[in-house]
Amino acid sequence: YIVNRLKHKDAGLPRKYYEAEIAFLKEFKDLWNYLLEIYLKFQDYELVAKLYLEHGNPGEAARIYEEHSQFKEAVEIYASKNVKNWNKAAELYERLRDYKKAAECHEKAEHYHQAAELYYSIKDYHSAVRVYEIWGYDGNEWIAKRLKENGNYKDAAHYFEKAKLWLSAAECYDKLGDVKRAEESRDYYTRSMK
Repeated sequence: YIVNRLKHKDAGLPRKYYEAEIAFLKEFKDLWNYLLEIYLKFQDYELVAKLYLEHGNPGEAARIYEEHSQFKEAVEIYASKNVKNWNKAAELYERLRDYKKAAECHEKAEHYHQAAELYYSIKDYHSAVRVYEIWGYDGNEWIAKRLKENGNYKDAAHYFEKAKLWLSAAECYDKLGDVKRAEESRDYYTRSMK
């Protein structure tokens, strides 16, 4: 029966048979292994992954999905409450070019430098600052220096002001030709020195 169903899986057989097989296999592990071998023989990797999920092995299901380039399915499992493999989830989100979710996974894995770099690359400067501060650095100063190095003087000036580095902010305003804001920053510096 099982072999016939696999050969004719496109025939539209109801999914209740699959569910009945799972219930049956929970009682008979040897048969579960046999069914797994058959699914693998017919290269029905989606059913293999679903068997692993139903049998309480989500990590193995994710590995099967990943090996067969079904990254979306794999990353959902790796990032789930049951698995929490943040490293693998971050790696797959980067492959899928979902850099925000990759950064969030790096943050959960406490890879703060990687998370901050990804946030910076997608111009989520606020999150990059927050992550660097979790890591124990002055995030505003870090981001301001990076922005200045890359010629983004407007945003650099904003973050230098948040870091209370008034002279650096004034330099950025000078580069932008904003004389008024440059003078205000110098005034703040003078007042802070008193």
